[in-house]
Amino acid sequence: MYAACDFLDHARQVFEESIHYDASLWNSIISAYSRHGLWDESFHLFSEMLVQGLRPNERTYGSLIGAFASVGDLKFGKGMHGFAIKQGLNLDSTMGNTLITLYSKSRILEEAIRVFNNMARENTVTWNAMISGYERNGFDTGALDVFRDMQVEGVEPNRVTMLSVLSVVASLRVLNQGMELHGWLIKSGLEEDVSISNSIITMYAKCSDLSRAKKVFKSMPSHDIVSWNAMLSGHLQNKQTEDSFNLFYELIFSGISPDKASLNIMLSASSASASLGSGREIHAYLLKNFCEVDVSTYNGLMTMYANCGRPLFAKIVFEKMGRRDLCSWNAMLDGYSSNEYPHDANRLFMDMHRHRIELDDLTLSILLTTCGKSTALELGKQFHGFIFKTKLQSSRSIQNALISMYGKCGSISDAETIFLKMIERDVFSWTAMITEYAHYGRGLEALRLFEEMRFNGIEPNSITFLGVLTGCAHAGLLQEGSHCFKSMILDYHMTPQKEHYACIVDLLGRAGQLYKARDFIKTAPLESQSCLWKVLLGACHVHKELELGVHAAKIVLELEPSDETAYVLLYNMYASCGKWEHAVQVRREMKSRGLKKEFGCSWIEINNHKHEFVAGDVFHPLIKKIRAKLQDLDVRISELGYVPLTELVLHDVDEVQKEAIIQNHSEKLAVSFGLLSSPLGKPIRVIKNLRICGDCHNWMKLVSLIETREIVLRDSRRFHCFREGTCSCSDYW
Repeated sequence: MYAACDFLDHARQVFEESIHYDASLWNSIISAYSRHGLWDESFHLFSEMLVQGLRPNERTYGSLIGAFASVGDLKFGKGMHGFAIKQGLNLDSTMGNTLITLYSKSRILEEAIRVFNNMARENTVTWNAMISGYERNGFDTGALDVFRDMQVEGVEPNRVTMLSVLSVVASLRVLNQGMELHGWLIKSGLEEDVSISNSIITMYAKCSDLSRAKKVFKSMPSHDIVSWNAMLSGHLQNKQTEDSFNLFYELIFSGISPDKASLNIMLSASSASASLGSGREIHAYLLKNFCEVDVSTYNGLMTMYANCGRPLFAKIVFEKMGRRDLCSWNAMLDGYSSNEYPHDANRLFMDMHRHRIELDDLTLSILLTTCGKSTALELGKQFHGFIFKTKLQSSRSIQNALISMYGKCGSISDAETIFLKMIERDVFSWTAMITEYAHYGRGLEALRLFEEMRFNGIEPNSITFLGVLTGCAHAGLLQEGSHCFKSMILDYHMTPQKEHYACIVDLLGRAGQLYKARDFIKTAPLESQSCLWKVLLGACHVHKELELGVHAAKIVLELEPSDETAYVLLYNMYASCGKWEHAVQVRREMKSRGLKKEFGCSWIEINNHKHEFVAGDVFHPLIKKIRAKLQDLDVRISELGYVPLTELVLHDVDEVQKEAIIQNHSEKLAVSFGLLSSPLGKPIRVIKNLRICGDCHNWMKLVSLIETREIVLRDSRRFHCFREGTCSCSDYW
């Protein structure tokens, strides 16, 4: 009685004052201490019991094994099991259930199964322990099989059973079985239990059937905060962020106060939708209603601000944190990475190093991703050197990140080296390398790798197919790309997304099959086809197909009236065809809408410092030397037959002005500066925000020849690797 009422001291006093110490009395006091988590004292009493010459029974061992299971002490738990076997005790439900829990918690499921198979199994608790064991070890299908066996043997499930099984169904996302369970729960009356209803909501939401989740929520006679959180999370999981905000406001006015879990869900919703206003409202509510903010909520705030493009706000939150975990540091690093602040990320990394924060795979993957996004090759190499000295160098996720970083920074050979040295590759490894080959125009190599990947039994995902299709488009592999697209649908039963359809339009457009591309767009089952028509518009500009191009532009501008890219392409088409009146009209329309053409910019990194150039730049401190170098290059390549392609200057000016404009394109200035500032023989790596023009492309080829330098240029579409007078794109871009 005393132990059941949590008066353990009184229970011990009664035990000590007892005249007759029999086994049942020892069992009672050992069980009492075990139930209260005092396993040290339980074990001490067990030892004393043995000294007194008393024989422990199944209940004694069950209590002790349960205590060891609760603290995850496999060694002592197995020891108790061994004692019980030597003593010849029967495996009753109490001892058997605790053994199943012990072994399943210790990730030795086969031992738990062996115990389960040697038991009478008439007890619902036994079945529950086994279902929970399978679920805990990630064998959800096995848990469902045990549940079915339980029904076959006529053992009645209870509330605990159904909570476990609903969780398993949610993890497996098997909607039909979830609906069957729901029907059984209604008939049994268990659905009226709030916890059960909450689990049903979660199950439907995870199975992407939010309408049924809503019906269950609305039919509940009363809700607790877990009910509201299940619905909020369901909306978020199903990408209905606006509905999640509406529901959150309903929660506030319902009389039930949101808890920290509610706020964390809403921060995730603000983050997913990049809704800064809503995120700041959640932040204000948090500060007003909670005296203390835990680390996970701070991490959510940082992620929200970073995803909303406010890394400096995230930094303020980070600096206010009294205690940080590794997730906090990673969230701040990811904030800098997603907003392309590579040097801030590097400084934060140095702070982590100073504070002796132990790094994980994610930390280093974020840093490498940051370098890839900002094309900070030298910084990426420094991180690679750091990784090489750590135990994480063999991590597959880090090796995948290295492949992407080197590829995006214009060093495909380093990416290949990492890939070839990998002992084990997953789908992300293959996809990363295929994607980089695609961006370099090496479509045949991307296809070869794709076939090798499938031969090795690795199943491609949608990103893999996107990489292969991009490679086919950039290399002009029309037949191969079409076959790959069909294989994605027919062989792998995947639903292509707009990016996959855009690749096929690009593939047809580059090949000059513009009207086939138009017909393909009309059959694409997409809600918005704007992006596809925009790709076709670009192809029409390249092939000077004015009539179809104007038609494509009209459709794009009907769907997206403020799309400056469509206006620029339309203007360029009219200008290249000499229709200046129409071109001027397009320019006026842009001006009336407040739209501006994006200026061409190029970047080059020298000694960890990024130098930016615009067309006709006059502000760089070395601009006089740069122009002198540029003029020298022009003179030398003119001797090889170079003539500026002035027809690409889409301004109504005379020939002299056209030559002056085309001579001072930003990428030419960047390359000239790179030749002046980098050691002989070192590749020149330049990034441009727009597509390279035909004149600059010819210029780069010839400069790579006379300077015996490799020039790697990444424009808005792909990489061009110029070497010895040729380009990796084979002049197909």
